[in-house]
Amino acid sequence: VGEDRMPNPDDDDLKDDLLYHYLTAAMEFDYAIGKMMGELEERGLLENTTIVVFGDHNAYYHSLSKYVKDIYDYDTDRYYTDLYNVPLMIYDQKLSKAVQEKGGEDMVVEKFTSTADIASTILDVLGVRHYGNMYYGTSIFNDKPSVLYSRAYDTFIGDGIVGSSVNNLLYCYEGADVETYKTAAVELVDKIKHCDYIYKQNYFGNEKNYALYIKKLTDINK
Repeated sequence: VGEDRMPNPDDDDLKDDLLYHYLTAAMEFDYAIGKMMGELEERGLLENTTIVVFGDHNAYYHSLSKYVKDIYDYDTDRYYTDLYNVPLMIYDQKLSKAVQEKGGEDMVVEKFTSTADIASTILDVLGVRHYGNMYYGTSIFNDKPSVLYSRAYDTFIGDGIVGSSVNNLLYCYEGADVETYKTAAVELVDKIKHCDYIYKQNYFGNEKNYALYIKKLTDINK
């Protein structure tokens, strides 16, 4: 389907066609996940396996998300959040037991999170200690606030807040914690600067630097 054929409320045939292909892909993915978990269970490995499934973007192509989520002509200033919700699913039997023991079967993590938090969350689940200054995000299982910087849109996104800079807010939900957002955003900016410098200088390309970093990681995980 060409980019010029965007679905709209009056084009039912195109919407049905796009939705058909979207659902077909989802079903194939579900089948693959189920088959993998079945084989792991047969081999006796499922109990000691962590499975993480996530998406880095919503299904925004051809505006399909607007159709599926029924938010056509909603919030034309693009301040809505429904469109940007993406999945992060973690299957881990030991984690599930720990969560139930802590908060019961209905425990819900209500903390604002983003795709930048996935790496730290996985390391947290696996019990791997790491240096937080090397990661933009933070584990969803701790209380540290999360702020995402989008290079594509040049915006900062926090819990109920969107800003073109740390101090220039484009949108602020009533009751949002602005000071916590600003503190976390400033910390994120510092991380980005330092990480960019490390990558551009190819710091870990130096064998001594790389060996020292591995040693430090090993030491904090003893």
